[in-house]
Formats: sequence, structure tokens, C-alpha cells
Amino acid sequence: MQLATAILAYGTSQGAEKAWDTRGRGRKPRPHVEKLDRSKLSKKFSVPVNTEKIRAAAESVKKLASVLGGVVTTNSHPWDILLNGSKVGIEVKRFMPGHKHLKATVHPESREKKVAFADKTKMKRMYLVVHDASNPSKESWFVRRVGDKGDPRSDPKDPRTGWSYNTRKMYSANAPEGLKGMIK
Repeated sequence: MQLATAILAYGTSQGAEKAWDTRGRGRKPRPHVEKLDRSKLSKKFSVPVNTEKIRAAAESVKKLASVLGGVVTTNSHPWDILLNGSKVGIEVKRFMPGHKHLKATVHPESREKKVAFADKTKMKRMYLVVHDASNPSKESWFVRRVGDKGDPRSDPKDPRTGWSYNTRKMYSANAPEGLKGMIK
């Protein structure tokens, strides 16, 4: 290859030596990355559940149920609170102090149980409520309808319907009384 052709193809004579341009493509092979030990990472970042957290979560459920006039269900039930018989299901999550990632997710196994119960009882609406107690001086409550796309129980006006939400994308209230008009 002639020098002029190489300069034209690669930009400069230095680019010709590096066999590509200055944007970093093709210069050297990428370093070898070892596979992640997911078990080790899981143990490192695991947050154990203790009786204090269980009691605090149960307190949030009871507080919301008393405000909304709902029925608190047992631990083996797919939903935490039922309203209007079993026409409205509410899943309650509580963020404890020290919780940094304010995202609430209903995991697939739990989601399947919830949808099966909703189908069986002809449930009209399903909600995810988050009690954010991560900052004890400023507690907040958040609500969002959940469901798969096309599910009549999910919000038809919401293009981002799903089962996992960041609290920034949820409707907020300063107290559970503020959720009364949002959950019907």
C-alpha cells in the first residue's frame, strides 16, 4: 500500500501504524474479563430480613388497610390487601432506612400467583404501593397500577405498564390518607 493511500484510508501516518483511526476501534484486543461469580456477589450485597423489618412491613400494611377500609390478608395470600371483596388487590412494599435504590419490583413467581388469583376472582384493578420510610423524618407513600400490557386490570392510559417501578415514576402522597382517591 502506498503511503498516500494509507494516509487517505486511515487519516494520518500514525493512524496507519495503529491500523485504524483515533476513535479506538481495532487498536488492540480487549482485556479478558472473567465470568462473574454471582453467588459471591449475592452474598456480598445480601440484606438479611429480620423480625424488625417484618413487623415494620406489617405495620405499613395495617396502616394502609385501615385508611382504605381494606382487608389484610394472610402471609400465604398473593395480595397484601383486598378491597371491595376481592375486586382490588394491593401489594405493599416498605423501604427501610438505608435503602438506596428506590425501585419496587414484583418478581415473576409472585406475579404469576397474583395474576392467577386475579383471573380466578375476576379482579378489576391491581396496585403496587410503596411506603418509603428510608428517611424517617420525611416518610412518603407511592402508588401505581400494575399489570401486563393489554391486561384490562392495568391502566389503559399508561404506556409504561409493568410490574417494576422506580418511585419517581409513581404517584406520591405524604400520608396514606392521600392515596385514598388514587386507589378505587
